[in-house]
Amino acid sequence: MSTGLARISEAQVRERAEELRQRFYALMSDGEFLDAITYGPNTPKKVRYRFEVMRRTISEVFDA
Repeated sequence: MSTGLARISEAQVRERAEELRQRFYALMSDGEFLDAITYGPNTPKKVRYRFEVMRRTISEVFDA
């Protein structure tokens, strides 16, 4: 998440923090995402998956 947020201004993050938080909590109920951050977190496939999920989530929140 931190690498994805690095391109977003601090003011924008503050403004949309609650929406971002809610979307992140929703991801915590996604079994595939949990697997990607918990089990074998350094395998290339899981790294790509979680980066893509977070890229998409951040894009949906800030590019909307």
